[in-house]
Amino acid sequence: MKGLLRNYGKTIFKTSLKSVAMIVIFTALISCASHEFHRTPKQVKGQVMVGTFTLRNMDFAPFLVRDFIDVLSLEFFKSGYLVKHRDLEEAKEKKSAIKELCQKFNCDYYVGGVVSSHELGFLLDREMQSRISFQVYSSKGDKLGEASYCVDKNFADRAVQEDCAETFVDDFTSKMGSPR
Repeated sequence: MKGLLRNYGKTIFKTSLKSVAMIVIFTALISCASHEFHRTPKQVKGQVMVGTFTLRNMDFAPFLVRDFIDVLSLEFFKSGYLVKHRDLEEAKEKKSAIKELCQKFNCDYYVGGVVSSHELGFLLDREMQSRISFQVYSSKGDKLGEASYCVDKNFADRAVQEDCAETFVDDFTSKMGSPR
């Protein structure tokens, strides 16, 4: 009788471990429906500091700019740039502050800008317009250029942010090339 109970306990234990393992694997497969993997390229094109983006919007969206900076950073990374994050201090002169930051963190470019959204029309005729303005500076603090992205959709939509970032980084890469 003692041996029978011992074998029965082992069978239950083996069955429950198999069940747990199958549940864990099944859960992992379901939760990873889509996955993108990007690794650091062997040839780095340069280092970009993604800096201050100001939100000019009447809606309460505290994480909108932070989310966009993350999307923009990922696009730069996918294009072969190393990305760093720093905000400019408001009290300093812009050119000297950018030069200081780029020298301190060994960056080639500084990118900042403004995100703004406007709702136009009356209650039933509302239209949303979003505009993102980019400013690109060299490591010396000189302004290299400006770009803007306009869309008739809400900028809080992740697909709009990704499209904006991809468009800007593609244009940036074609115009700036590689500093190294």
